[in-house]
Amino acid sequence: MSAAQKEKKMKEAQDLYAKGVKAAKTSLTKWKADYDSASNYFENAARGFRGVNFDEQAIEAYEKAAFCYEKCDSMFSAGRALEAACTIASQMGQPFKEKATVMYRKAAHYFKVYGAGDKAVEMFTKAAKLREDSDPEGTIKMYEEAIETTIHEDRQIFVSDIFRPYVGFLVKTERYPAALKALKHQIDILKSIEGQRDNMHKAYLSQVIINLILNDSVGAENTIQDAMQIEGFTRTSEYSAGSDLIDAFNQGDPAELKKALDKPVFGFLDNNLSRLAKRISVPTMPSASSGAAASLSKPKTVSSSLPSLASRAVTPPPSSSGQASTAPASTYNDQQHEQHQDEEEEAKAEESTTDTYDFLA
Repeated sequence: MSAAQKEKKMKEAQDLYAKGVKAAKTSLTKWKADYDSASNYFENAARGFRGVNFDEQAIEAYEKAAFCYEKCDSMFSAGRALEAACTIASQMGQPFKEKATVMYRKAAHYFKVYGAGDKAVEMFTKAAKLREDSDPEGTIKMYEEAIETTIHEDRQIFVSDIFRPYVGFLVKTERYPAALKALKHQIDILKSIEGQRDNMHKAYLSQVIINLILNDSVGAENTIQDAMQIEGFTRTSEYSAGSDLIDAFNQGDPAELKKALDKPVFGFLDNNLSRLAKRISVPTMPSASSGAAASLSKPKTVSSSLPSLASRAVTPPPSSSGQASTAPASTYNDQQHEQHQDEEEEAKAEESTTDTYDFLA
């Protein structure tokens, strides 16, 4: 396009925009705005601006067209106008991308009011993807609104199309507990829908992967046990791959783990989950030397440090000369016994005398 042609198209777009502004205004002689005509002027002006790469003006014109369509109760047309503005803004710098997410959400509202739930979900999903790098929490909120809209509009059959990128984002940002929760939500929804077993099986395998990344083999085993309640699951490639992963993990066998991860079924998962599966590793086992060191560091128990009663022999005291007594142990024990008997007899005699004095008193 030559410079003269570009200038001509630019002037045509500006004229259409001016007509739109005039149609949307009221005056002393015009009490009611002509939003129907204004919407057409603004939308045609937006196309003209877009054709000569005046993107900011095109976005503004599409926004005004959406406003006028809303005033005319043409909600679907209002949503389409904002969607066109979002398409342009999403290809521009970060400030415009943030503006696009706001417009996507407003477009979703227009489509919901009109009854086009599928378009509303599409707007929420596009907004979520735009926010992934700059606003993770906002991204999560957009995905959740998309899921809520899908359920509210009774379009659960398409819910996996939202959960797939949603769980992928949670895995990418290492929000593993949130990813497990989202997968459980997905499974609960799919259980009530006919013909969704394939998506359900993939969700179960995804849970196994995340649990093993968290070193939670019990959680992975519980996932497989739950999945086995689904008819036919034990005959699926997801069951085979998940069971082999858990077995290799519990046995600490890297070769078997690699063999399990080489199964084609992992290639049918979201890319983020496929990459995550490759990061699973068997638990590190303590070496023999470290185990021995640990056992040496343990204190002895009291019972093991005490000698048995059978090993305790009576040892005679040393003689007055400081030398050990040479008398046999049996002779010494006899002497001790006789001395003990003499002491008992003297004690009895004293007790008898004391009783007599008490009686006479």
